[in-house]
Amino acid sequence: DHAWRHVDEGLRLVPTDIGVQMQAVLLDLFVGDTASARRRFEAMAPLLTPAEQARLGIMFELERNNPAGARRYVDRIVGTGSSSSDFLMFGLVYRVTGDRARGDSLLRLRIDALHAEDRRLGYKSTQVASALAHAYSVMGQRDSSVREFARWDSLGGVESRRRMGKEPGWDALRSDPRWEPIIARMDARFQAGREMMRSRLARELPLDSAARAREVRSR
Repeated sequence: DHAWRHVDEGLRLVPTDIGVQMQAVLLDLFVGDTASARRRFEAMAPLLTPAEQARLGIMFELERNNPAGARRYVDRIVGTGSSSSDFLMFGLVYRVTGDRARGDSLLRLRIDALHAEDRRLGYKSTQVASALAHAYSVMGQRDSSVREFARWDSLGGVESRRRMGKEPGWDALRSDPRWEPIIARMDARFQAGREMMRSRLARELPLDSAARAREVRSR
C-alpha cells in the first residue's frame, strides 16, 4: 500500500516518468496482476527509444521468469544501440537460454569495463563490487564471485537474502559455503534498514488495503 501510494504520487506529478512507470509495472507483477503489468508496459512503448524498449522488455520478461521472451529483446538490440552497461543482463539471458559462448563473450566485456570503473572510483563502489560478483557468478567463476561479494560486504553493502534467492545468475555463489556468513551480515543490514523505513512509514496515514485492491482490479 505504501509503495502504491508513492508510485501514484509520482505518476500524478510526472505521468511520463519512465522510472516511476516501471515501478508500477513491477508492483503489478509483485501482486500477480500480469494483465495490468502488460498493459502498463505496452503503454510505455511510444515514450521510449527502441533501445530503451528492449532494455525494459528484458527486465519485464526476466521479472516474469520468461528468459525466452527476454532473449527476443536481446536479439533485437545487441550490437545496435546497446552499451557495455547492458552486457551483464544480455550475457545472463544468452547463458540461461543456452548460448553460453555468446553470453560469456559479453560478460567478459562487461567485467573488463567494471574493473576499469572500479579503478577510476578507487575500489570503493558497492555498486561495482555487486555487479562484478554477479557477473562472475553468472559465468560460474566461484572464487572471483565470492571475492567481489566479500568486498561488497566490506564496503557496507546491503542485500536481501530472499531477493538473491530468486534473482537469476547467482547460482554459483549461492552454492558456495562461503556465501552464507557474508549474506547473513548483508541481510542483517538490509533488515535493519527495512525496519527503519517501516518505522518512518508508520507515521504516514495508512491506506485502505481493500480500497486499493478494488482500484487495482478496476483498471
